Amino acid sequence: MGMWADPIDKSVMIKMTPQGNEVVPVESLNYHNSWDWLMPVVSECRVQSNSEDSYWKAIYYSLEDCEIDVTYKAVVQFIKTIKIETESNELIAEFMDMEDHQEMGKYVTPNYHNSWDWLMPVVDKIENFGFEFIISENRVKIKHNTDHSIEELFHSETIGSKLNTTYKAVVEFIKEFNK
Repeated sequence: MGMWADPIDKSVMIKMTPQGNEVVPVESLNYHNSWDWLMPVVSECRVQSNSEDSYWKAIYYSLEDCEIDVTYKAVVQFIKTIKIETESNELIAEFMDMEDHQEMGKYVTPNYHNSWDWLMPVVDKIENFGFEFIISENRVKIKHNTDHSIEELFHSETIGSKLNTTYKAVVEFIKEFNK
């Protein structure tokens, strides 16, 4: 079934059962000390991951050592990363006027963090607003070109792929643009 945090009381979770919703105290959850609890979450992390995902690799390699505390921490980090990516993808989708996540009448999951095909139209839109978007290796510079002067808005550099650096720069630009 499903489980989610109670929006009012953070010390409990709500579990959906065939008989109705059940309140479950957070301290009774055993993900941190039971493979029976943790492995279904690991399996879902695998489904949600991609081959380039360093957070999935951390889970994968932690399983080799059979240390539940290491695997648990890797799973928690993976989930936090997915949450941030989801929020960032939704921010970009709103910027791209794709708020309902519909494309040609079908629901789609925004995939800006994983695909140049998704990300480059965002870069194009930023450039159409009069910004220069410069991508070089794992560095991105975004400059505003107004009245024949070029003002650098920010410079982003990360360890990792060019796609990841560009994605992070797009997210930071949109946050600043929306202020």
